[in-house]
Amino acid sequence: MTAILRVVLAAAVAIALFAPGVADAQRPIGTIQGAFRDLDFGTVLPGVPEIVTPSDPRAGQWAFKGPPGAAVTITFTSLPLFLDNGGQTLAVAVGSASAAWNTVNDPSGAMPFDPAVGTTAVIGGPPSRIYVWLGGTAIPSPAQAPGTYESTYTVDVSFAP
Repeated sequence: MTAILRVVLAAAVAIALFAPGVADAQRPIGTIQGAFRDLDFGTVLPGVPEIVTPSDPRAGQWAFKGPPGAAVTITFTSLPLFLDNGGQTLAVAVGSASAAWNTVNDPSGAMPFDPAVGTTAVIGGPPSRIYVWLGGTAIPSPAQAPGTYESTYTVDVSFAP
């Protein structure tokens, strides 16, 4: 009998509201309420890696708003190597194109980047938004225990220096 496990990755956001040297009159970067989606590897079979690309509907998604034309840095400050299920772990990995950003809510035309390195982006014109997607690969062992495995990835979006 093959065990099946479901993997859901929780998303968290850290936002720097003002970078040093930014004028007080400049609007801060904020999150867009309800525009988050957890990275979800779905049902994963033991011993069979499951890949989620940034353009996959299962990719994690964040949305931010800020001043149009503002340069921002996108940095993942937490990229866990394992998901957890009460002491059981599931290996995960991100690659050089596992994240992407766009000024419209469309990952198919997004700019890929390495989440381990981060990137600089520019917030688009009205409605003054930037969208970020994260994919990755779940790497279950052949004897992986079934269950829901979770961890938190943290993304920081702040004004570029």
